[in-house]
Amino acid sequence: GEAYYYTGDGLLPSYSVEQDYSIQYLSLGIMNKFDIVQGFHAVVGPTLDFKVGDNFPDFDDELLPLDITLMGGLGYTFPMGLTIEARYKIGLVDIFGNNYSTYDDDNYNDSDGNYNDVILNNVIQLGLAYSF
Repeated sequence: GEAYYYTGDGLLPSYSVEQDYSIQYLSLGIMNKFDIVQGFHAVVGPTLDFKVGDNFPDFDDELLPLDITLMGGLGYTFPMGLTIEARYKIGLVDIFGNNYSTYDDDNYNDSDGNYNDVILNNVIQLGLAYSF
Protein backbone atom coordinates (compact mmCIF):
# COMPACT_ATOMS: atom_id res chain seq x y z
CA GLY A 1 0.00 0.00 0.00
CA GLU A 2 0.97 3.61 -0.20
CA ALA A 3 0.80 5.97 2.75
CA TYR A 4 0.85 9.78 2.66
CA TYR A 5 1.44 11.99 5.67
CA TYR A 6 0.48 15.66 5.49
CA THR A 7 1.80 18.72 7.25
CA GLY A 8 -0.49 21.51 8.44
CA ASP A 9 0.87 24.06 5.92
CA GLY A 10 -0.44 22.57 2.68
CA LEU A 11 -2.02 19.68 0.89
CA LEU A 12 1.11 18.21 -0.65
CA PRO A 13 2.48 15.00 0.84
CA SER A 14 5.46 15.67 3.08
CA TYR A 15 6.36 12.00 3.34
CA SER A 16 5.47 9.02 1.18
CA VAL A 17 6.17 5.31 1.58
CA GLU A 18 5.28 2.56 -0.84
CA GLN A 19 5.44 -0.90 0.72
CA ASP A 20 3.58 -4.18 0.37
CA TYR A 21 2.68 -5.43 3.83
CA SER A 22 1.86 -9.03 4.55
CA ILE A 23 0.82 -10.63 7.82
CA GLN A 24 0.04 -14.35 7.95
CA TYR A 25 -2.49 -15.68 10.46
CA LEU A 26 -3.80 -19.07 11.54
CA SER A 27 -7.56 -18.56 12.03
CA LEU A 28 -9.79 -20.51 14.37
CA GLY A 29 -13.47 -19.66 14.10
CA ILE A 30 -16.97 -20.66 15.02
CA MET A 31 -19.17 -20.09 12.00
CA ASN A 32 -22.95 -20.27 12.16
CA LYS A 33 -24.70 -21.21 8.91
CA PHE A 34 -28.25 -20.04 8.25
CA ASP A 35 -30.23 -21.46 5.33
CA ILE A 36 -32.13 -18.60 3.68
CA VAL A 37 -33.94 -20.26 0.76
CA GLN A 38 -33.27 -23.41 -1.26
CA GLY A 39 -29.51 -23.43 -1.91
CA PHE A 40 -28.70 -19.99 -0.48
CA HIS A 41 -27.16 -19.56 2.96
CA ALA A 42 -25.52 -16.93 5.17
CA VAL A 43 -22.61 -17.46 7.55
CA VAL A 44 -21.57 -15.33 10.51
CA GLY A 45 -19.27 -15.77 13.47
CA PRO A 46 -16.15 -14.72 15.37
CA THR A 47 -12.60 -15.90 14.75
CA LEU A 48 -9.34 -15.79 16.65
CA ASP A 49 -6.40 -15.13 14.33
CA PHE A 50 -2.93 -16.04 15.59
CA LYS A 51 -0.04 -14.29 13.82
CA VAL A 52 2.40 -16.85 12.40
CA GLY A 53 4.48 -14.58 10.16
CA ASP A 54 4.91 -11.15 8.59
CA ASN A 55 7.21 -9.07 6.39
CA PHE A 56 7.72 -6.34 9.05
CA PRO A 57 11.30 -7.09 10.16
CA ASP A 58 11.70 -3.66 11.78
CA PHE A 59 8.30 -3.68 13.52
CA ASP A 60 7.84 -7.36 14.41
CA ASP A 61 7.67 -6.62 18.15
CA GLU A 62 5.09 -3.86 17.52
CA LEU A 63 2.50 -6.20 15.93
CA LEU A 64 0.03 -7.91 18.23
CA PRO A 65 0.24 -11.72 18.09
CA LEU A 66 -3.57 -12.13 18.16
CA ASP A 67 -6.46 -10.55 16.27
CA ILE A 68 -10.14 -10.98 17.13
CA THR A 69 -12.37 -10.72 14.07
CA LEU A 70 -15.97 -10.92 12.97
CA MET A 71 -16.80 -12.70 9.71
CA GLY A 72 -19.94 -12.78 7.61
CA GLY A 73 -20.79 -14.05 4.18
CA LEU A 74 -23.20 -15.48 1.66
CA GLY A 75 -23.08 -18.71 -0.28
CA TYR A 76 -24.94 -20.99 -2.64
CA THR A 77 -24.94 -24.80 -2.72
CA PHE A 78 -25.79 -26.40 -6.05
CA PRO A 79 -27.87 -29.64 -6.08
CA MET A 80 -24.80 -31.71 -7.08
CA GLY A 81 -22.97 -30.64 -3.85
CA LEU A 82 -20.77 -27.81 -5.17
CA THR A 83 -20.77 -24.72 -2.91
CA ILE A 84 -19.49 -21.22 -3.67
CA GLU A 85 -19.12 -18.67 -0.91
CA ALA A 86 -17.99 -15.06 -0.41
CA ARG A 87 -17.01 -13.83 3.05
CA TYR A 88 -15.87 -10.55 4.58
CA LYS A 89 -13.82 -10.46 7.76
CA ILE A 90 -12.96 -7.37 9.82
CA GLY A 91 -10.53 -7.19 12.71
CA LEU A 92 -11.81 -5.76 15.97
CA VAL A 93 -8.34 -5.05 17.44
CA ASP A 94 -5.76 -2.51 16.24
CA ILE A 95 -2.95 -4.70 14.82
CA PHE A 96 -0.35 -2.44 16.47
CA GLY A 97 -2.21 -2.33 19.80
CA ASN A 98 -2.47 1.46 19.25
CA ASN A 99 1.19 1.72 20.25
CA TYR A 100 2.91 2.28 16.91
CA SER A 101 5.58 4.82 17.80
CA THR A 102 7.71 5.09 14.64
CA TYR A 103 6.86 8.69 13.72
CA ASP A 104 8.02 11.50 15.98
CA ASP A 105 5.82 14.27 14.58
CA ASP A 106 3.17 15.33 17.11
CA ASN A 107 0.58 15.28 14.31
CA TYR A 108 0.84 11.49 14.25
CA ASN A 109 1.53 10.62 17.88
CA ASP A 110 -0.12 11.51 21.15
CA SER A 111 1.91 12.54 24.20
CA ASP A 112 2.57 8.89 25.11
CA GLY A 113 4.05 8.06 21.69
CA ASN A 114 0.97 6.15 20.51
CA TYR A 115 0.10 6.19 16.83
CA ASN A 116 -3.26 7.97 16.45
CA ASP A 117 -4.68 5.89 13.59
CA VAL A 118 -6.37 2.57 14.28
CA ILE A 119 -5.31 -0.12 11.79
CA LEU A 120 -7.73 -3.05 11.46
CA ASN A 121 -7.43 -6.14 9.29
CA ASN A 122 -9.94 -6.38 6.42
CA VAL A 123 -10.20 -9.61 4.43
CA ILE A 124 -12.36 -10.73 1.50
CA GLN A 125 -12.50 -14.50 1.01
CA LEU A 126 -13.88 -16.48 -1.91
CA GLY A 127 -14.45 -20.17 -1.37
CA LEU A 128 -15.30 -23.27 -3.35
CA ALA A 129 -16.27 -26.56 -1.69
CA TYR A 130 -17.69 -29.91 -2.70
CA SER A 131 -19.82 -32.12 -0.44
CA PHE A 132 -20.24 -35.82 -1.17
